[in-house]
Amino acid sequence: MSMLTHHFDGSLRSADRKSGIKIITAKLRLPTIKGLCLGTLAIVSAGGLVAGLIALRTAIYLSRLHY
Repeated sequence: MSMLTHHFDGSLRSADRKSGIKIITAKLRLPTIKGLCLGTLAIVSAGGLVAGLIALRTAIYLSRLHY
């Protein structure tokens, strides 16, 4: 059986094919990484906005108590 399929092994293990697979994998992962980074940026921005609102409300509350 190996006599019939020996040419398939060479094409699967060649250096060109491995580098091609790495390039394709990198291209497929890039949108995933960008999406993850944009999602993280949105979460951090929302957290900063909430923290800013809490600080503003606290400042207004404390200014009314004359501290």
